[in-house]
Amino acid sequence: MSSFRRFSSRWHQAPLRGVLVFPVVLQLLLSVGLAGYWALQSGKGAVNTAVEKLRREISNQIIQKLNSYLSPPHIINRLNIQAVRQGMLNVNSMTNLEQHFWRQAQAFDQVDFIFFGSANGEFAGGGWPQGRDRPLQITRLGVTQPGLLQFFDIDINGNPTQMTLETANFDPRDRTWYQDARQARRPMWSEIFTFQAYPAMAISACAPLFDGEGQVIGVFSNNFFLTRISHFLESLEVGRTGQTFIIERSGEIVASSVLAQPFRIVEGETERISLSESADPVLQATGAYLRSHSFTLQQSTTQALEIRLNRETYFVQLTPFQDHYGLDWWVGVIIPESEFMEPLQGYQSTLLILCLSTLTLSLLVSFYTSNWISRPVSKLSRAAQAVSEGQLNQHIPSSQIRELNRLGESFNAMSRQLQESFQELQYLASHDSLTQLANRHTLAKQLTQIIEKCRQNLTYRFTILFLDLDNFKLVNDSYGHLFGDKLLVTIAQRLQSHLPNAALISRFGGDEFVILLEGIETVSDATQLADTLLQVVAQPLSIDGHELFITASIGIVLSTVGGTQPNQFLRDADTALYRAKVEGKDRYEVFTQEMHAATTQRLTLETDLRHGLRRGEFEVYYQPIVALASQTIIGFEALVRWHHPLLGLVSPAQFIPIAEETGLIVPLGNWVLDQACQQMHEWLQSNPDRLKFISVNLAAQQFLYPDFLAEVDRILATTHLQPCALKLEMTESVMLRKLEISQARLRRLRQSGVQISIDDFGTGYSSLGYLHQFQVDSLKIDRSFVERLSPNLSDQSIVRAIIGLAHTLNIDVIAEGIETRSHFELLLDLGCQYGQGYLFSRPLPANQMTQLLQQSAKLRISDC
Repeated sequence: MSSFRRFSSRWHQAPLRGVLVFPVVLQLLLSVGLAGYWALQSGKGAVNTAVEKLRREISNQIIQKLNSYLSPPHIINRLNIQAVRQGMLNVNSMTNLEQHFWRQAQAFDQVDFIFFGSANGEFAGGGWPQGRDRPLQITRLGVTQPGLLQFFDIDINGNPTQMTLETANFDPRDRTWYQDARQARRPMWSEIFTFQAYPAMAISACAPLFDGEGQVIGVFSNNFFLTRISHFLESLEVGRTGQTFIIERSGEIVASSVLAQPFRIVEGETERISLSESADPVLQATGAYLRSHSFTLQQSTTQALEIRLNRETYFVQLTPFQDHYGLDWWVGVIIPESEFMEPLQGYQSTLLILCLSTLTLSLLVSFYTSNWISRPVSKLSRAAQAVSEGQLNQHIPSSQIRELNRLGESFNAMSRQLQESFQELQYLASHDSLTQLANRHTLAKQLTQIIEKCRQNLTYRFTILFLDLDNFKLVNDSYGHLFGDKLLVTIAQRLQSHLPNAALISRFGGDEFVILLEGIETVSDATQLADTLLQVVAQPLSIDGHELFITASIGIVLSTVGGTQPNQFLRDADTALYRAKVEGKDRYEVFTQEMHAATTQRLTLETDLRHGLRRGEFEVYYQPIVALASQTIIGFEALVRWHHPLLGLVSPAQFIPIAEETGLIVPLGNWVLDQACQQMHEWLQSNPDRLKFISVNLAAQQFLYPDFLAEVDRILATTHLQPCALKLEMTESVMLRKLEISQARLRRLRQSGVQISIDDFGTGYSSLGYLHQFQVDSLKIDRSFVERLSPNLSDQSIVRAIIGLAHTLNIDVIAEGIETRSHFELLLDLGCQYGQGYLFSRPLPANQMTQLLQQSAKLRISDC
């Protein structure tokens, strides 16, 4: 013992490598010295190692081969889909597809039969549908009768030589490969299937083909015969008598190296079998073992088994095989123990004695060494466990082992860094990284606590101010996002400097800030603070040498409105903010329940508007435009009406603004234009000399839409309406929205013969320069001027000026909103050529307007 202590003292502060290596080397020298003489008699441990290595190598070899076999089918589908998208392959021509498929099948040895099923029930295929030991074939569906699938042998040019097989009532859309691919909407493998016409098993690689709108228009697929895998398994050498197999998770056999046919034929039909149903006794025993030992094939890791059959032990390894397209198989390797144990059984006793002797000595040496190392390592382990549980203030004392001592020092440094990083992460998790304000998570947490406090104390009050910068996107677009970030930081600092210390201000996102205030008792207190903040934001800013002014809008919600969740209060504050934006910006609005109701109603109306477009709830009404001198109808204005299934006739003043905000005005306006042109063409057929034009209003989004001119050309072409019979109305503000684009489009329209009219003239940017610049055909006097007409000359001045200006520029004038005979006579005296209004007729559906046209060419206004 004293000599052992002297030996250990020499290792005081020794390198860790020396401490670990010396005992291991000592053990290995002793073990190898004792076991080297008996190397050839290494025993069952060596057998297990050899068996495991062989099983692993065979399994890996099978999996590699499976990957090489099973990759090309999906590559072929991808190539075909890419060819369709590039216009190189036409899925609407089954002849084109079958020619492509039989050539492609010859180019790829890994697939036997390539085919395509379309969404309308068409089918084409080419290759070897019955295996490569049969002639090359193509398939045709419905050639002689619907639903009859025929298989034809072909010559070297792809021409059918003879029909070899027929299948009735075939519809590709009923096949599982089509339905599964359509439902999954991604490339996948089909279920393994058997053929009824001949004994074989195969699997299909399927890939759906989508159109531009994401709809499935067909499925590409190709068959892979599983006999290829069985032939490969037969070629593998697994010892002298070993064997291999592949099964599905269900236990059914996919391929086997010993079964000529891994299926059975019952009454002429091919049926799949499981391991326990096979003819091979070893496979039967394997299947029985899996059942009797409750082995689940749903596991996902490699499994090593031992089975007994006729006093023989067999080593079985099951390795999972999966791919990206849904395959989920087990690869099995079976090796009999006798192939490895025969030369070793006589030496097991001696090997066991040697191993026990070596192990005993190794344990004695290792015990002291591990005890010496384990104490500081255990301390380090306990400290690391404490850190993982959140106790970051840990310290490791110094160790006698140099490496462990350095490790302890590194751990202590890491512990300090973790404490600092955790504190920093806590800050970042609760604050906005740009403005250093509280973030949305902190706001929600604080608001939840305040709501709970309010629930417990009914007299407690709080207020939320939802602030959003006006036209902030314009700043970003003009100066860049870095400039915008600096602006946000400046605004955040201003807001902080003018808020109570107890207030919580958070950056909600983008240019939105939410301010949470406790103790605000009245609406006036909240609005007074909001006024102050609006003034603070509106003060001039100087950033990077640029001076600018910016305003904000604020939505205010008080706790007295009720609510139990943070999202409710934030939603209400946002609703009030939206109202402030709508009312002109640079202002605040206090939330009321009526706002929420209005917002909900508007959202409902928007949803109904979308449904209404699809369900055909809209109708075009027509109001006649009359030549005032003759009182005859010379044209119409098309006006859209919405027949809501629950609300009845919805006013355009309600749904047109919503359509403009959501962009639905473009399809709605195009539909109105199409309907109006169709109707005008019909009326011109029966009234070719009386009618001159149909007038259709345009919204700014519709007029500036990229495809607008093409849409007008299409509608005129499909409705056969002459361009000169179409008059497009728009306000001056629409024309000035994008001046250069507007001018180009107006020139293009007028060159094609379409007339242009300015609507609501006198209420917008009325200008002689614009009239001359846009070269319009007519203008409409807004109804507000017509309503104020009287014999008094001062009331006539604006209308007289507009008419005189238009006549000077050779522009027709149409007065709208004529409702009294007095207005009619005054306009006639002032020289107005045309007019419309209830005095002549209210807007009517097309059928009623047709009846009005048939009654008389001249309207009798005295009866109106």
